[in-house]
Amino acid sequence: MDTLTQSLLGLCNIIKETNKDIVSDILDKYENIPTSQKSIPALRKKLKEIYPNLFARSGLSIKEKELPLLSVSGGIKTDFVYSPCEKIIKIFSEEQKRRIEKLKKEIGILFPISDYKHTFRVKDTRNFSHNAASRDDIKSIADLVGIRVVPNNTKLFLNMLVKFEEKFQKEASFKLNTFAYSEKEIVNKIGKYSVYYRAVHYYFLIDNFYAEVQLRTPDIDQWSTLHHDTIYKPKIPVSDEQKRRIMRFGKISNIVDYFDLIRYSSVRFKKYG
Repeated sequence: MDTLTQSLLGLCNIIKETNKDIVSDILDKYENIPTSQKSIPALRKKLKEIYPNLFARSGLSIKEKELPLLSVSGGIKTDFVYSPCEKIIKIFSEEQKRRIEKLKKEIGILFPISDYKHTFRVKDTRNFSHNAASRDDIKSIADLVGIRVVPNNTKLFLNMLVKFEEKFQKEASFKLNTFAYSEKEIVNKIGKYSVYYRAVHYYFLIDNFYAEVQLRTPDIDQWSTLHHDTIYKPKIPVSDEQKRRIMRFGKISNIVDYFDLIRYSSVRFKKYG
């Protein structure tokens, strides 16, 4: 076992949300890709030719715009506040609860747990800044409620996007598609340590806040989970060398994702793009 694999699998033993089998599979796939084809720019170019809509920054029929990321997500990274945010977060109105549960149920029906992994969470008040203290400003927290859906296999991913947009095109307010961004753009918008994050997010306005729905591939979901707890919002101390290995795994996950989506193109996803 090489050092990279050993290090990543060791972290999987600590971070319970990760899956060692998926991580090992990603690394094995990467080793089997010809060296000449391990170019992110070349793979992105080919993928865009096959699935142009995968790179669409907007495209929902009602709201023809993407999430205004810099303004919406600004100012939520410092201190926490309990009032009045706590009441808004922890004591939703009955109507808000109904709408959240309706969204969860519809997503569950659209993407059954036999083929998809679902996670749900409400943001902890400790993550909020004083900028969110006012009820009027609560919409600045775009992911107050979060739902994540991950297919068991990458080959389901593009049809998953098609189904989601067909179902929710009249309800989603914004779309954030990081597939559409170059590495430089992601560094500028989200930060240098998120450079390999690729997913599609949709935002639903529920009275005075947004619920975020994330659609990810299984590969990037594994990297993002490792990255989140060690680099992005560190809970687990890691060495600089381990951080480099985690970032290396992000690049590997991108390459494997792109390669797989291109590889499946002859038989799948003709509708998307």
